[in-house]
Amino acid sequence: MMFVGRFSAEVTESTSSQRSAASFRSASSVFHGLTLLAVVLLCGCISSPAPTPAMEMAEQDATARSEEPRISIVEPGDELDVVVRIGTLVEKYPGLVRADGTIKVAFETVLVNGLTELAAEKHVAESIARVIKNPDVTLRILKKAEPPEEYFYVLGEVSRPGKFKIGNRTTILQAISEARGYKETAALNEVRLISQGQDPPRIQLVNLDQVLLHHDLQGDRRVQHNDVVFVPRTKLGNYNAYVKQLLPTLDGMLDVAELVFISKSLQLLFSDDTGPAATIPVGGGTIGLEP
Repeated sequence: MMFVGRFSAEVTESTSSQRSAASFRSASSVFHGLTLLAVVLLCGCISSPAPTPAMEMAEQDATARSEEPRISIVEPGDELDVVVRIGTLVEKYPGLVRADGTIKVAFETVLVNGLTELAAEKHVAESIARVIKNPDVTLRILKKAEPPEEYFYVLGEVSRPGKFKIGNRTTILQAISEARGYKETAALNEVRLISQGQDPPRIQLVNLDQVLLHHDLQGDRRVQHNDVVFVPRTKLGNYNAYVKQLLPTLDGMLDVAELVFISKSLQLLFSDDTGPAATIPVGGGTIGLEP
């Protein structure tokens, strides 16, 4: 009986020990699981911070730039940002496009004038591949060059001949207006527009009388950079100018009849239906001549 009781007690004690060990192992597993979960959550918090407004804006800007069509044309005077990546090495080549349309990247002179951003980027990569193996090139236009100022010239029978800045779609009439208008002796039906973009220069005859009388706006040509608007003088205007130079010399040498004869002869030589009647100074008075 004592043996049976002792055996029963030992069995009971052994069973209790096994239960305690199982409970400990279970608690240990739960503890390790909770610890692992806490570590994972902590790592997640560290590696993935909540995005700030500045971060969101930067991400949106980067996305927008990556989706840009990049069709801007590279021109002399443009400010570029060229980035060359070789593995983990990053080299930046900021600078202006030279007057000849070239830039210098990795000791290579590359012509980029007239190319789009994307085409210039590819061309730079191909050009520097001779000295750098498998370069990864990014090219951006940071700032476009300021457009050069353009001018035209107005000469001839205008109040203030000279050089003027071209405005928005400046026409011949606007150009003459910039020169304070035309004189009475201007031959508006024979205005010349001289374009210097060709060799020899192109000369166009423009009838401004037609433009003004019939509101023919298509005849009012547009003035381009370096164009010359020449307003000639009428033949009667030439006649008056010639008489003014000639008569002071002849005055006192010829009588009135001879002066009238010479004046009429000159008038026939410079005859024109345009302009006012000519007046010839003789002595203290003038002689009026019909045009």
